[in-house]
Formats: sequence, C-alpha cells, structure tokens
Amino acid sequence: MKGLLKRNKKTFIFMTSLLLFLIGVGVIQEIVKNLKPFEDVPVVSVETKDENKNQGSEVLKKPVNDDVKVSKGFYDTSLDDKKLEEALVYFEGVYRPNDGIDYTKDNESFDVYASASGTVIRKENDSLLGWIVTIEHQKGIQTIYQSLDDIKVEKGDQVKQGDVIGKAGNNVYQSTFTSDYNASFSVVNGVSTQSLDNCDEEVEEYANDSSMKVVEATSLDEALDAVKSVRARSHNGNYVVYLDAGHDNTHTGARGVNGIKEETYTLAIAQACRDELQQYSNVEVYMCREDSGICPYPGTSSGQCNANRVQDAASKGADLYIALHLNSANGSAHGAEVYVSNHSAYHNEGTNLANQILSQLQALGLSNRGVKVRNTGEANSYYNDGTVKDYYGVIRHGVESGINSMIVEHAFVDNYSDANYITNRYHDIGVADATAIANYLGLSKGPHVTLKGFTWQVHDDRILIGTAYEANTDVKFTFKSYNLGTHQWVTLGENKTSNWQTWNPEQGNYWIYVEAIANGHTTSQVMCFAVGKNYAPYVSLNGFTWQVFSDKINIGTAYSTNTTGVKFTFKSYNLDTKKWTALSNEKVSNWQTWYPEKGNYWIYVEATLPNGYKTDQVMCFAVGRNY
Repeated sequence: MKGLLKRNKKTFIFMTSLLLFLIGVGVIQEIVKNLKPFEDVPVVSVETKDENKNQGSEVLKKPVNDDVKVSKGFYDTSLDDKKLEEALVYFEGVYRPNDGIDYTKDNESFDVYASASGTVIRKENDSLLGWIVTIEHQKGIQTIYQSLDDIKVEKGDQVKQGDVIGKAGNNVYQSTFTSDYNASFSVVNGVSTQSLDNCDEEVEEYANDSSMKVVEATSLDEALDAVKSVRARSHNGNYVVYLDAGHDNTHTGARGVNGIKEETYTLAIAQACRDELQQYSNVEVYMCREDSGICPYPGTSSGQCNANRVQDAASKGADLYIALHLNSANGSAHGAEVYVSNHSAYHNEGTNLANQILSQLQALGLSNRGVKVRNTGEANSYYNDGTVKDYYGVIRHGVESGINSMIVEHAFVDNYSDANYITNRYHDIGVADATAIANYLGLSKGPHVTLKGFTWQVHDDRILIGTAYEANTDVKFTFKSYNLGTHQWVTLGENKTSNWQTWNPEQGNYWIYVEAIANGHTTSQVMCFAVGKNYAPYVSLNGFTWQVFSDKINIGTAYSTNTTGVKFTFKSYNLDTKKWTALSNEKVSNWQTWYPEKGNYWIYVEATLPNGYKTDQVMCFAVGRNY
C-alpha cells in the first residue's frame, strides 16, 4: 500500500510518480498514482523557466560536505528488510517511509548547498519540517531542502550550484533523532518525490521513473510485512499486472509448423489473459502491445525495446511483469516452462506464481518443464543483494525497477502436438495464465471499474473534465480539484452517474482527482492541470418577463450562468408609498408570485452565487388594479 505522510501538524504527504507532459493550453497531465483527498501537498511549478532553456547540463551534487553523514536514507521497497527498517520514520505512534535523505554531523550545524543551479521558488516555515527551501532547475526538476536554519536565499533568487542556501537546523518531525541539527534533501520531477543517494545524475537527462511504493503502519512488523509478498499494491489499492506480448513485427520471434508466428500468438494469448483478468476486482491490466503486431518502440534494438517495455511497466506502477512467449528447439521438445529471477527478493515469489501458471497449463494438457533460472555469463555482474544478475533483459530490468518479472514459454511452435494447442487453444492458454495470476494475488471475480485516463474540453466560460473508464457494472464518479497555490480542495461533483464534470476554476495550478465507485469497489486517478485564465463562476441577468393572471402576477428574470446553485431575491418598491417589500429571499426559482395593490412600482431582483458573487437588475411596473 502506498502511504501518504500527513502534514498540518499531524499530517504529511507521500506521493508516487506522476508522468507530466505539456499540452495545448498549458495542461500538464500525470498518470498518477497515489493521491488521497483532503491532504496537504507541496507547491509544484508547471512553467518552464526561460532562463534555464539554454543552460548546459549539470551534475546534481550532494547538498552537504563529505564529512556530513547520512542519518536516514530514502525508503525504497527494493531494499532488503534491514535497510527498509532503517528507512522508516517513527512519529506519533506510526511508522512511515522516509521520502528524502536525512543528514547529520555529530550534533553540529553544517552548511547546506544548492545541488544544482536554478531559481528559488519556495521559502516557507513548516510547523513539522522547519524551514523549507525549494529550487527549480531544468525540465521542471526541483530539489527540496528541509529542516534549515539561517537561510541565505529568498524566493525568486537565482542560485548557482554550490551556493550556500542555509544551515542545518531542527524540526518537530525529526525530534526523535539523536542530533539537534539535521537537514533533509529530496529531488522532485513534477509532483513525484524521489531521492538520490548518489547525486551525480545529469539534470538535463534526469527523469523520475521510479516505481517506489510506500507503506504506513502502526508497528514495525506490519510495515515490513507490507512490502514482502508482492512488494506493494498500486496507487489505488489495486494490483497492477503488465502483460508483455513477446516480440513484434520488427523484432520477430520463432517460426513453427503450419506457419505459426510467435508474435501473432503471444498477442492473442495476452489479449485473452487481459480479458479474463479484467473480470476480477482489485486489478489493473496493461499491455505493451494492445491490438496489433506493430513494435511499440520502432527504431530500437530488441534489447532496447525490451528495456523500454519494462520502463513503461514501471511508470504504471506494475507489481507483476509477465512476458508471454512461445518456444522452439529441435521439433521434439514440448511443454511449458517459466523463467524467474535469481534475485533473492523475487525468486521465491516468482517461483510461487510460476508453479501456479504451470499447473494451470498442465491442466490443459501441456507438459510441465518446470521453473527455471538463467544467469548472465558476464563477469562481476551482481545485483545489490549479491546474487548473479539474470540473463534475460526483461527479468533483469524488472529487478532493477522493483518489479517481480518472469518469462512464460507456453509451448514449442516447432512441435506438432504443441502447435495444435497454440493454434486451437490460445484463448484457453491466456485464460489459464490469468487464472493463475488471480489465484496468486488472491483476487475474486465481481464488479469492477478501471480508470483509463483523462480528457478535457476547454470553452470560453468553463472547462469540461472527463475520465475514460472500463467497468462491468454501474459506476458513480466523484470529482475534486486541488489548488496548489491556496492548498484547498473543492468538490466539483459527487456520486454522479456521468463521467464528465463542468469546472470553473480561477487561474492557477491544480490537481484534478476523480474517484470511481462500483458496488463498493473504489479506484481513483489524478492529473495536473495548469489554468491560464479565470473561469470563475458567474451569473448574468438578461431581463424580465411576466405573466398577469386574475389573482396574481408572476415575475420572472432571464439569466445565464456557468455554474449551479444560483439563488434569487425579489423585492418591490412602491413609488407612491415609497416603501420596499421583500417578496422572497434567496430562492432557487427565477420566478416570483406577486400580489400588489394598484400603483407604480420598481421590481428589483438579485442573483447570488454560492461563492458570494451578486448581480441585480430593476424594471418599472405599472399595476392597474388591486391584487
């Protein structure tokens, strides 16, 4: 489970990566993951700084001297249990992941330096974290320095790499540390927090594609157990499964009897697997190839294509990476086999899932050739746990991206018996894979909904936000906006059947949050949105109309608005008696029944919006008799 470190004296925030991209009217979107409503978040700049456009690339430097030590490292679920424990912060009875690197120096204060050149976009004293300075660099990258004292910079200052920005101070959140002087450092790309233990990355090239997943727990055992089984859950509590239909029309696969092409049938198997998995709750399924044999990364080598596929899976927060393949040998070999990682964190988990896949395939009549590992033959090629790196790139890159990855070789295309299964029962093979995955994850079939991204329409008076989705039942949607400048949430629509929402924001930077509920199952997504002008709610009164009856007069006001919740107040003024009469006060109807006496009047109407905006109009009205 991804945890959010809550702020505002008792709350902090933790976020996973959101991939941001600039479009049309200044919209920045992230596929995101991990946002809960009504929690505070850091300010994020969505503008490109002109002064940084032509800068040469810099190498991110440590923000402290070498004699300053790391007191607590960055929490990453790929770490072993000991390091995971060391990266947990205990505060107010709860263990939470550390989202930065904390430095200390023998209970002495020390200088904190700018890790790279840029612009100071934030200087703020936080009730928990102490003084915070944020510097924006090239390509939207930001570095954040917390728990500072004696700050040397101001918001808007241009700083150079190595400039002193302040000294280490103290804060409430780190009050359990042994030293009175601490400083915390983290790197942010867009809105996704990531720390660099080894600060020698090219600023120009740096992009946060980490699949870091975090937890929040009330006991240490609970915190560690949360990252052991499948290491983590996706951003909305669902498991994320990435299906790699092996090969494509550029990087062709094996050729077998009866003209079997590996890339054709791996896609068919993957589609069947996807369709079956989507019948289960609490799972999201992604594919590197959806409905064609076209290479998803044209112009790349086979190795680079595979690396890009794993990177795509990591950007989607994948918990499992399943590469679906078909085998070939000498024509006599037959059956299914699964390759899993040699890495200690994934070997046992991978073996468990692999055996379940093989059991399902064996039930179809395919031979079980077992679970296998193939190590690289490169000298001195080891993972961080000391195990030899895997031979196959998708498994190796999966380990390095924090994903449990494996290759399923379903059958042999050059064996006549196996070929019969491939051509006639590819759908059953895909269902068998899905069944094994569902059993491994503990999924059950039932109503589900999956959000597939955002769309929008920008109009002169409003913005329409829509969410793409897949569901097998009725769905209710809730839309919220978060203003990164004012730090305020606004509910735009709640429990509505439509997947579209009208939005009337003011100029600024926002997160748009949408939550979908299907029979109690909830999923959510977030995107960043930059609004270039005010779309504040308005109402215009456009004249009067009336209906004269024998016993009453109905007065109506014509109006136009871009929002809901308009309230109307009607008053009359007798020009003969010089007296006002209140006919109604803030009613939802734009019509008012009136029982005047004979005379001359002004009719006054006032329209009020929920935000307090008012407008009014007046007309003269001559009444010929008593009502």
